[in-house]
Amino acid sequence: MTLKNHYKSSFNSIVTDVQNKFGVKVILNKNAEESFWLPSANAIVISGKTSWKRRVNFLLHEIGHVINDNAKGPVAKSIVMEHYSSSSRSKMHFVSVVNEELRAWNTGKEFAIKNKHGFDIVSYNKDTTNCLMSYVKYGLQNVYGENIDIDFINIE
Repeated sequence: MTLKNHYKSSFNSIVTDVQNKFGVKVILNKNAEESFWLPSANAIVISGKTSWKRRVNFLLHEIGHVINDNAKGPVAKSIVMEHYSSSSRSKMHFVSVVNEELRAWNTGKEFAIKNKHGFDIVSYNKDTTNCLMSYVKYGLQNVYGENIDIDFINIE
């Protein structure tokens, strides 16, 4: 089996698992620029513009959002409330988004390992790092403006 077929098979297996466990529809959209979770439609959209290996990574990340959004308990609720109750230009909102995204990446990885889904951990961790760095970059620009001076950032 070629690597492409291996990751395509893994992707399809994960799709079946997420549909059976959570009732979530997975849509592979060749025109989508990004992958995302649509809670209102109970659907995950995966960009078809990436390799099968990366589709697996992004599917696992979006499954992390599904699991975290459906988590019960006071910690889960406080994290969601933090994210949605603050201004999109505040430091609190920025940190909440980074926290939510990191939790989704970690939860997706845990899901794959627990359910013995084939994925490339090195590639997954690379996508995690690159995506988190983009959240940090654009989040800082949103809070401090396009031409931020890193020394200007007040961490307190």
